[in-house]
Amino acid sequence: PISLYVTLELVKVIQCVFLSYDLGMYDCDQDIRFQVRTTTLNEELGQVEYVLSDKTGTLTRNQMAFVQISVGDVKY
Repeated sequence: PISLYVTLELVKVIQCVFLSYDLGMYDCDQDIRFQVRTTTLNEELGQVEYVLSDKTGTLTRNQMAFVQISVGDVKY
């Protein structure tokens, strides 16, 4: 049914409006509010299972940096 599809898309757009006006998503330091660029954002946010942080509670970037390699007795 096309009416169901249209209704679901309309609900997604309204949810995006709520996300963009949410004061909890506002960054005071940079004076930037939350920007929604896709209507599937709320569905993707619902799939997040783990948020990684270090012992100070700051979020990690979860990036690995290559430091060195050891082949045989030679370090590079």
